[in-house]
Amino acid sequence: MRRLAVIAYPTIDAGEREWLETFRAQHDPQAARLGVHFTLVFPCDEPCTTSDQLAEEVHAVTASIPTIPFAIAEALAVPNPQGADGHVFLLPDQGRDEISRLHHRLYEGPFRDVPFTGASFVPHLTVAARSSFAACELLAQQLSERAARLRGSLDRLELVDVSEPVVHSLRSFPLGS
Repeated sequence: MRRLAVIAYPTIDAGEREWLETFRAQHDPQAARLGVHFTLVFPCDEPCTTSDQLAEEVHAVTASIPTIPFAIAEALAVPNPQGADGHVFLLPDQGRDEISRLHHRLYEGPFRDVPFTGASFVPHLTVAARSSFAACELLAQQLSERAARLRGSLDRLELVDVSEPVVHSLRSFPLGS
């Protein structure tokens, strides 16, 4: 069975992308599976609806949302509530509310029957994971100044299959089309 997610690969300056992906390759075990991204619908078993119906509904949401510019405000270490490990997130300030609204629209629409069991949604780019939260805090401190210069936009969403070792896109949905 396929596991689906909806993500947005940000449009960012090529030099910034290279720096970010190099950092992720060293610190994020997911970096080899897919590029840096905002997750808008977390992985779930393929909904009971047909792929065409799902695509139509995602397109209806994305067509009404313009490109979302964002600016990263900070790097934040986030502990795993069930363990001693954690992640490092890059959090936007500009674009945060728009990305949150898009996330909620997707869960109200095409993914309305998919349970979302996570904590409240916080738009972020995951850039590191460590078995020690203290190591995450150190990485976040090291990243803060450089990350705060990162700017970009979200101009399309991808419906992806995360059930394989390398994530691949099933459909792409431009924003505002």
